[in-house]
Amino acid sequence: GGLTRRQVADAVIAGYEASLRIGEALGAGHAAGFHATATAGAIGAAAAAGVALGLEGERLHHAQGIAATQAAGLWQMADDGAHESKSLHPAFAVRNGLAAAYAARAGLPGALRYVTGARGLYRLLGGDGPLEALDGGLDAPERLNTATIKAWPCCAQLFTPLDAIRDLLDAHGTTPGEIEAVDIEIYTHALKIAGVDWPARPAETCFSLRYVAARLLLAGKLGIEDMEAPDLGAADLLAMAGRITVRTSDAFQREFPQLRPSRVTLTLKNGRKLDTLRKLRRGDPEDPYTWTALQARMRAFAPAMDDAAARAIAAWCEGFADAGRDGEVCAPPPALFGGPAR
Repeated sequence: GGLTRRQVADAVIAGYEASLRIGEALGAGHAAGFHATATAGAIGAAAAAGVALGLEGERLHHAQGIAATQAAGLWQMADDGAHESKSLHPAFAVRNGLAAAYAARAGLPGALRYVTGARGLYRLLGGDGPLEALDGGLDAPERLNTATIKAWPCCAQLFTPLDAIRDLLDAHGTTPGEIEAVDIEIYTHALKIAGVDWPARPAETCFSLRYVAARLLLAGKLGIEDMEAPDLGAADLLAMAGRITVRTSDAFQREFPQLRPSRVTLTLKNGRKLDTLRKLRRGDPEDPYTWTALQARMRAFAPAMDDAAARAIAAWCEGFADAGRDGEVCAPPPALFGGPAR
């Protein structure tokens, strides 16, 4: 019983490689209208599930083709204020990918030219990226290490201004009472996805640059609790938000999606100006986490976790770096991720 560590690692790698290559090929034009986590993610989920099920060659190809038929995720939900439904996008991608892999294992065929065909994803879903991202097979440059590990508990389009604010606070020790005005300049696409000026309910906090920036400036941190149980009417929060101006830059937009530029300028009450430009997100492959910092991030995203659980999870994950343990059954201890102890 059960998958080995090597089998799990292979499945995870397959899922990342498939979804990242397809997302790269579909490009920014696709991402403007569709949530790539839902579209490319469904195919990545099929690849991961298919490898875990032992599918190879044609069967694995069919699994991805079946998943491509179910690849969907409209950003219209943000335009219509349906932000709560965003969490269903990755959930449905996983569900559809799993179903596709089982269907392929049972012998059902799927579209083979599911990206490049006349009625495939690229043509129908606004693809404008480089199709060569799909070429090269196992000899192609790996995409796994191009993934970003999210540093903040909000929409990833808002990360560079938050990183810039963090840099300024760390460099200058600025306190909330010293700040007269805040100017945030960001690439245009960011506010097409995360364009909530001020949240009316918790689900909108992740998409409001003024909110997340105000919370970070006020408290020096931004945690899960700030998104799930915000006090949106707090006087100090509203006062800080009122000092923030957000504007977009066409020049910054021209650097997207390779870079995600944002400039933050703090004007202090003594007239001093502090500013910084941030083009990369903390957690991008060019600005990666250390293992220690990654563990701290885990704790920040799961504040109820205690020290013992954090150490146990880190130790379990570290086992994947030891090739000598590849043959071990992968299943973690039942209580490791909050399940009932046995």
